[in-house]
Amino acid sequence: MDGRVEHTDVGAYVLGLLEEGDRRTFEEHLAGCARCRAELERLSGPAEALRRIRDEGGDGGR
Repeated sequence: MDGRVEHTDVGAYVLGLLEEGDRRTFEEHLAGCARCRAELERLSGPAEALRRIRDEGGDGGR
């Protein structure tokens, strides 16, 4: 990223894919953007489910 914040960065943020500087910049944006906070809340559940699948070995518990 180049220091600009895009509303589409919510997905990358919730998945932990942003680099340190980009993460900090996005968190500053997040503090003032209700739209991104709402999207973050909406994506947090699915992101947690993906982390659990990854941590279980990716086979969905089979």
